Amino acid sequence: MVAIKDSHQISKLLEQERDERVRKKLAFLDMVANRGEEIIRATLNLEIGYSTGYKWIRDWNSKGYAGLVPSKKERVGRPPKLGEEEVRKVVKMLDGREDWTVEEVRRMIEREFGVSLSNSQVWRILRKKLGMVLPRSYRTYVN
Repeated sequence: MVAIKDSHQISKLLEQERDERVRKKLAFLDMVANRGEEIIRATLNLEIGYSTGYKWIRDWNSKGYAGLVPSKKERVGRPPKLGEEEVRKVVKMLDGREDWTVEEVRRMIEREFGVSLSNSQVWRILRKKLGMVLPRSYRTYVN
């Protein structure tokens, strides 16, 4: 069994917490520290990975509540293939021409930066990060 520091604080924090991500972490810690749940069972109940549960315990034990709260700079998930600086360069390259297609932008990104993206990834970058709407390339079928 893994020791969890300051387990008496976890229940109080869980009652007050509003952020769902942090509540899930506190609920896990509460299950293990205060309710006697085995780590494997608690991870299954909350549908998280076994290693994630141990990470949350380490974060709590080393930093307390602050270790559970994601920082503003903390990125969740896989890092982007195209960085912010590269996205700015793409914007500059697109400037001055209005009739780009997603396929043309995808090829240009691959040629200029050596980054292979799908058309849907390019469309999401353009739409969500830059607020641009480009026509998608449509497939034509020949009988």
